[in-house]
Amino acid sequence: MFKFQNFMLSIRHWNRPSRCVFTLLTLLVFLLIMLRKFEGITWFVKFSAEGNYPPETLEATMNKKDYNSLYSVVETVNPAIAWQSLVLNILPSSSSNVKIGMSTFWGRATNELEIIALNIQHISNDIYKAEFKPSFGGLYKVDIYLTYVNGEQFEYYARHVRSRMVNVTGSPFLVLVQSRPRPENVTRYCSQSESGTAQGRWVKCGSLSGIERCGGWQLIPKFDFDGRHGYFWLPYSCQLHYYNNNEMKTCLAKNGYERIVFTGDSHSRFRTYHWATRLYGACKKCGKNHVKTVFDHVPKMEWIFDARGTRWPATFPKSVRRPNEIYVHPKTRRSHFSYSFPNSTLNGDLYFMNFGHWLLREMTFKKYMAEKVVAYLQGVTLMNSTRWISHSKKGIAKDVNLLDHRRRVSNSKAKRKRFLWVNSLSLKWREDKHVTNWTMTPSPSTIGYLNSFLDQAMRDAGIQVVDAFQISNPRLSAVHDATHYAKLFPDGICAGVVENTVTNVILNALCNE
Repeated sequence: MFKFQNFMLSIRHWNRPSRCVFTLLTLLVFLLIMLRKFEGITWFVKFSAEGNYPPETLEATMNKKDYNSLYSVVETVNPAIAWQSLVLNILPSSSSNVKIGMSTFWGRATNELEIIALNIQHISNDIYKAEFKPSFGGLYKVDIYLTYVNGEQFEYYARHVRSRMVNVTGSPFLVLVQSRPRPENVTRYCSQSESGTAQGRWVKCGSLSGIERCGGWQLIPKFDFDGRHGYFWLPYSCQLHYYNNNEMKTCLAKNGYERIVFTGDSHSRFRTYHWATRLYGACKKCGKNHVKTVFDHVPKMEWIFDARGTRWPATFPKSVRRPNEIYVHPKTRRSHFSYSFPNSTLNGDLYFMNFGHWLLREMTFKKYMAEKVVAYLQGVTLMNSTRWISHSKKGIAKDVNLLDHRRRVSNSKAKRKRFLWVNSLSLKWREDKHVTNWTMTPSPSTIGYLNSFLDQAMRDAGIQVVDAFQISNPRLSAVHDATHYAKLFPDGICAGVVENTVTNVILNALCNE
């Protein structure tokens, strides 16, 4: 306090220009603080100016407990038979005044042998079709929840949207399924192209004859964070091989994958930790750096923070034009999204790429998202067409130094890189302070919407897609911290039943014949 008083007294002895400069600087700092504090209001004004007004809601006309009366579920007249799609109709009530086709639902069918996420789509006139394919005879419990109405889950404005999350009328209910012999062709092994995207469900280990038994990573109960033990992921049209750690190492060595790079958000980081557990026995470096982690073993692995997909185009700034980022939370350092990839990343053989969860606020801005995806794919194309060898120990990011410190090797001598797009995992509805402060609305419907066009863009560019979303969606509660499907245990093991399965699907996509 005494030092502060001395400082204030000394100001009185400054000349007039000095006092003016000091006053202006103080005012500038104050304005910057206030702008950051009220960033949400600033963005609300911007969104409103663009014509993106908040969608209408029913909160003023009805109680939340009445939302379950907006829709009812009706069984079809067709009998429920195993290995055959069962369709349920979700019908609007006569008093419903919601926007047609703008409601979203989440559903799941379960019995003691199977866990299936329902595929729910709008047909017409606000009627929705809920579809699933059971594999066993017996009773299935079906839950169908109304999650949002009027498209309110999309971030047209800067505020978090609370999920309705109520059972529709008639849900939950039981469906009696007639048993039927299993089709013969389902016991064949999936090809590489099928492994990542073949539609499937979670099945109890050992419940189907002719199907490979679960591996060790599927049978350890402590990895089942949702308490559902002994289930494994199985596509409907084929089966997966369960790669053990030695087979995983053999496959990577056989294909010449000596340098593996993971880029993305914290879900990619935990995936890297799980791979380190599988390849090295434990993950001693895990959790020490949330921007970059390098494992100098065989094979060498590296995780790079790229939650918004900005660093691929930033690596080639003279060749790729990227859009300005619409929204970055004030507590997040913008520089993290501006850095180019370090030299070590450019020499990778195998890349696992992802971004998405950090874009749930602005994913409906079509022009911005189109420009972002184009810039991202241009960066990937440039990375794939050349191989850079670093002559500098420093990670030079700007292309003004790129040519000074790296030498391009001709394509005839350079091994081609391989890229896999692992789409965003499904996330359950959250209302905690962390999410509401970030004005995010994580949910299966928002992430599914984002994945739909990102996945298609990757396929159009010839990049193989691994559908992690459909693996996680039936088991939304299999997270250890409300978000992540893998956990770092005190013994250095990083695992979780969903993340273990995603890795195994990736290995089938890489290693199967």
